[in-house]
Amino acid sequence: MAGSENTGQHDGRKQLCCGIKMGPTGFLKLMVAVLAVLCITLVAILVALHVSRQLSTESQFEKLKNELKSIMSNQNDTMAELDTMKRQNETAKDQTQLKVAFSATLKAFDAPWGAVGPLPQDTVMVYKGVFLNLGGAYNHSTGIFTAPVNGVYSFNFHIYGYSSINMGVSLFKNEQRISTAYDHPSSDSTDTASNSALLSLNKGDEVTIRLWADHQVLMSSNNHNTFNGFLVFPL
Repeated sequence: MAGSENTGQHDGRKQLCCGIKMGPTGFLKLMVAVLAVLCITLVAILVALHVSRQLSTESQFEKLKNELKSIMSNQNDTMAELDTMKRQNETAKDQTQLKVAFSATLKAFDAPWGAVGPLPQDTVMVYKGVFLNLGGAYNHSTGIFTAPVNGVYSFNFHIYGYSSINMGVSLFKNEQRISTAYDHPSSDSTDTASNSALLSLNKGDEVTIRLWADHQVLMSSNNHNTFNGFLVFPL
């Protein structure tokens, strides 16, 4: 019988799920295209991950760098504070330990009464009888007080003599005359005079009492002629 009879043979085409028939070559091309798209997608994903990781790493590195800067800054501040505290502690320690004071009389304790002067020129008086020399700044062999540190110092001095003579002394800071004490002859049997001064001294400055030329004072066992000083506070 003539008619359209299924012979069980086919023409080698593949039928897709959507009903489209495609030959082997077309199917292969389609698979290649799909694989290409998948590869491109995979590459894009990998690139995106790499960029993301790189950005994340750079961000973390920048964060770590900022944290390190902050730590270094804090460390520098801490070191500066420690240095300041150390200096303050050393200054406080020096001020606590630094004690300067002296008191001396013109006559040595075992010396007899006697006059000092008159002399032809101004002369440093040497106060040989030392009551106190805390800090060792006064030299009883030269009569010179040498400031051990910068500071404000207080000094006072007293003189004694017969009323028939001219008495006169001056307090000197290095070669600068600061203050004087004197007395002219009078009807009294003896006379006294005194003065004082507050001085700002640098370390190494010298303070002395100088007898005026052609003037005189009298040493006695009552220690009327004295020279005293002390550090008020360091600068």
